[in-house]
Amino acid sequence: MTLDPELPQVACFDTAFHRTAPEMEQAFALPYALYEEGVRRYGFHGPAHPEGLDWAKDCRRPQTEGHWRSHQVPFGDMEKPEHVKLLEEWMRSYRPQELFDGEGRLRPEIAALAPAGERRMGANPHANGGLLRRELAMPDFADYAVEVTHPGRVDAEATRVMGGFLRDIMRDIMKENRHFRLFGPDETASNRLSAVFEATDRAWVAETLPEDDHLAPDGRVMEILSEHTCEGWLEGYLLTERHGLFSCYEAFIHIVASMFNQHAKWLKTSREIPGAVRSRRPIIC
Repeated sequence: MTLDPELPQVACFDTAFHRTAPEMEQAFALPYALYEEGVRRYGFHGPAHPEGLDWAKDCRRPQTEGHWRSHQVPFGDMEKPEHVKLLEEWMRSYRPQELFDGEGRLRPEIAALAPAGERRMGANPHANGGLLRRELAMPDFADYAVEVTHPGRVDAEATRVMGGFLRDIMRDIMKENRHFRLFGPDETASNRLSAVFEATDRAWVAETLPEDDHLAPDGRVMEILSEHTCEGWLEGYLLTERHGLFSCYEAFIHIVASMFNQHAKWLKTSREIPGAVRSRRPIIC
């Protein structure tokens, strides 16, 4: 707007459209206190318009504008002078002389629009692994050892013991920094980790029923019947230098194997970049 004050800026704020959204969507990502006061999540959306370039009609090729071909090469046959002329007109329609000087360098007033320092997307400390790292306070795991005095005389479950360990981590977090979450596809209880519900609840912002169990807007357990979503949540949570654990059945964890491998490759590559701060590895059990 600074460069071209006359350029129209168009946005649609359609409260009637968003008012029909499900209650859960209206409350998503809102502090629950604001939701109780009547605040709802709406949003801007852009007006619909045809995609593609109408000038390509002169090339005697199939329809491009407002068509699925608008995402493909609009025309070719560049040995034809008339096509070269059309390409030139298309490129000049972007008014490059307003963006670049005679040497092809970006004009200073345009370059000055880019954010600097930590306001740059790649330098944001909240998405630059390691810059905001805080160690996770954990109790000594040896304190949770199961004493076996004689073979075959002790009845215990490894995951149930681990549930108590995670519960105590959650309790410490409630006292200090809230930077640990448990992720899983609706299997926390069946994986014998239900002791964590003595310290926190499942994250839930929608309607609750009388028979619901341990649901709360500030819950630290993220459950949804989608392994892919859980893995994505975990990776994003770790990227912001918090801590998380993904619990899943052995038979189903392979569903996210490719996602895990790609994240591991990203971590490996980031360690090879000079000056990069190391991020955390995902923990899956």
